[in-house]
Amino acid sequence: MGTHRSSRMPVLWLGRSLALGWIAAVVVLSAVARARPRWLVSVAASPDRIAKGKLWYLLTSGMLVDRPILISIACFVALAVLAWRMCGSRTFWWAAILGQVAATVLVYALIAAVRSVVPAGFESVMASPDYGVSTISAAWLGSIATVCWRGRGRSVRGHFSIAAACAAVGLFAYSLRPDINVLSTEHPVAFALGIAAVPLSSLTLDSARYRRALASVRATLSAGRNRSHRRLVFAVAGTLTVCIVVAPAGLAALRHVIAIRLGPTLTRCAVDWNTLAGAPKQLATEDPAMTISVATIRLTVPSDYGGQARPPRQLHYCRYLFVTRRGATLVLGRWANGRVDAWAATKVAHSDGNGASNANVDRYGRLHLRQLGKRRLVLSS
Repeated sequence: MGTHRSSRMPVLWLGRSLALGWIAAVVVLSAVARARPRWLVSVAASPDRIAKGKLWYLLTSGMLVDRPILISIACFVALAVLAWRMCGSRTFWWAAILGQVAATVLVYALIAAVRSVVPAGFESVMASPDYGVSTISAAWLGSIATVCWRGRGRSVRGHFSIAAACAAVGLFAYSLRPDINVLSTEHPVAFALGIAAVPLSSLTLDSARYRRALASVRATLSAGRNRSHRRLVFAVAGTLTVCIVVAPAGLAALRHVIAIRLGPTLTRCAVDWNTLAGAPKQLATEDPAMTISVATIRLTVPSDYGGQARPPRQLHYCRYLFVTRRGATLVLGRWANGRVDAWAATKVAHSDGNGASNANVDRYGRLHLRQLGKRRLVLSS
């Protein structure tokens, strides 16, 4: 028995040293990268990059935390310590790998599958920088929840407390970053993979590890009974208060994302042209148009934040092209918050490649889309 334990010590020390070195590297690089925004682009993965075979970005994207920096670092370190202590080194590394690599690959594969049917689907996220350790943290949370689920005596009260804790962590994370898109699906996928990372053969051992960890916490509390107990109560009460306060704001932001943060479609572009007061409908009635083309386009523009360079952002537009015998007029409607919020019109040189006619206009300047060919599914980009 002693020989078996001594033979495992070098492996345990190696795994612990690698874990500490990796966590320290993430903390240091994330702190330094705040003043070097170009680092984000150099390490971030994206569906486009992985589709081109640049698989090393699956690993490098897990070397920096996403904003907000301080809270993200604190949560990452706390979950790493809990996962190592309660789940063991093997589950710690399996959850990290599955959360960082497998969850990303699965979501990217889903995007590729949708785009094979609808080429314009999810166009806005294809080049979006995808980095951070949030998927790893989600996988660790799934592993910790699984070990606790088996170690709480299988009671309804214990299981409810675990589920409530996971929901509270999810709401807290969402309140910090409410900008949800299809890439955010990586987090629930990583949570599920973290559950799968707990080997069935070691659930009993992990349950015993959970009981030992709980016993050590109780021993620590009993050493300074009154003072430590009060601190623990205040910490738990403060955490619950924060979750209760931010949950309504998070849910309201979620409704905002679902309701109005949708990309433009041909139908929405036509509706905004017909209903918004600022739409230049008179341009469609000044001269009978031979060709009317309505389309959605995306333009990349540089951006900065606080004087620091940031990765360029992509803006969506509704594009309206009216070709007449005397020339062509191009109207761009900038898309923001689920609608066109600004219009710009200009005269352009007529070209046959400017777009096929897919709409008609009535005498009041209202657009009516024409059905071309068979009906097919069109997803918002």
